[in-house]
Amino acid sequence: MAQRANRAAVIDTDSAAHADLDLGERYVYRDREHVQQYLAAHPHLVPILREADSEIAMRFGKEAVVTLDVIDDPDGFEADTLFGFIQSSLQPKDALEVLHRFDQEWWIGRSTEVKDELGLFIGFG
Repeated sequence: MAQRANRAAVIDTDSAAHADLDLGERYVYRDREHVQQYLAAHPHLVPILREADSEIAMRFGKEAVVTLDVIDDPDGFEADTLFGFIQSSLQPKDALEVLHRFDQEWWIGRSTEVKDELGLFIGFG
């Protein structure tokens, strides 16, 4: 399971003020600076991630951790995307079934808001 990272504030590069975009303890960052820059450029994702926190805890367990990582298209043809990899103590088959219910019951309703800017998946390993 991923190590828990300290909470981080995201820097609003468009102003002198700093925005506190604390997502909570469930979220850890593979590359903190890259994720922070992405969220600063896509601030509409922050409330969705905050809402997802309780949805993920309810379905995957309170111990579930979500590792956030920005994936860049190496060829530059596609836009960058923020991926959240949900890691829980569930067996892989069970985790995939829970993810399917999560998608059907909650995530599909949010997919139009996030377009291709955010994806939530099961993280293994």
